[in-house]
Amino acid sequence: MFIHPAKSALLVRLGLWIRRSLFQIADRIVPVQYALFERSIGLSETMMISVVCEAQVPELVSEGPISTRELARLTQMNADVMHRILRALSARGIFHMMPGTEGLVSHTRLSRGLLNETAHASHEWAQYFGSVGNVGAWADLRTSLLDGRSAFDRVFGETVWEWFAKNPAAEENFAQSMMGVTRIQVPIILDLYDFSQHTRLCDVGGGRGTLLSAILRSHPGVRAILCDGPGVLSSAESLLAAAGVRDRVELIPGNFFKAVPEGADCYLLKNILHDWNDDVCIQILKTVYRAMQKGQTLVVIEQLIEPTQSNALASFSDIQMLVACSDGRERSSAEIEGLLKGAGFAESRTHFHPITCVIVAHK
Repeated sequence: MFIHPAKSALLVRLGLWIRRSLFQIADRIVPVQYALFERSIGLSETMMISVVCEAQVPELVSEGPISTRELARLTQMNADVMHRILRALSARGIFHMMPGTEGLVSHTRLSRGLLNETAHASHEWAQYFGSVGNVGAWADLRTSLLDGRSAFDRVFGETVWEWFAKNPAAEENFAQSMMGVTRIQVPIILDLYDFSQHTRLCDVGGGRGTLLSAILRSHPGVRAILCDGPGVLSSAESLLAAAGVRDRVELIPGNFFKAVPEGADCYLLKNILHDWNDDVCIQILKTVYRAMQKGQTLVVIEQLIEPTQSNALASFSDIQMLVACSDGRERSSAEIEGLLKGAGFAESRTHFHPITCVIVAHK
């Protein structure tokens, strides 16, 4: 069941509830050992999806049914292993291996979603979750359970951002993944908050401007500042130009730990706070606070999770933040409000959605 993310939160919750209920029914009609075994081998599925995406298998299959032997030849991979991986993925509904053939493979709805051309970047996410950096950090989750600290920093001896700076291919893969997530969230964000009430936005840590471009296309009277590192801003030029908004965006280098540009009447922080611990979050918020004038608006966009809430998306994202970022975490609405008050902001207002939320505060 597919529900467009811009639909009401009630419909999205209903869709997620139906999906969860069907999984629960499936668990009840098979032996408990089977259900647990299936979950325990999740890493296997992650890695198989990751390697076939890296080998561009979805693109090759899109040209029509093709044998696993031919796929191996075209990708210069081992034919036996290619066949076995695609047979396993076919059992999970990712690709379809045609019975009675010598390994002819075609697309399913799920495998078609892995095509590199899809806007939501499932292809890139699949590679990221199976990457050396991410899997290496997850392998040390046991130590995080003992000491409560980020696994990535401990395993690699540096933050994920420092590691990305030394591994540009991995950094680009992650950037594309985040752009895909933003494209999914854009309709929700535009539905939850009216940016037309502002004249100039400042997207702090806004990457290549995926969100900013969408806002400006929807509100022709708004201008903006995109604030990020110099290297990121140079790569934003082409995206902003392709969106037709380059002439309305000022690119200003900045660092949300030190200083961000003044002169906007609305500041955006999208998926920034969940990367950091509380003390660092307050430091970031204070930096933005100093740039603002009294009465101006801060819009924080984060996925919220309450202490006992069972939300598969937010719950997994919370542990991903713990593993990959410097003591990052998803937070509850009360925890976000506490951070905002700690930085000096007045009482905030939260617009809820199961996929992402918009928190609005004022100086």
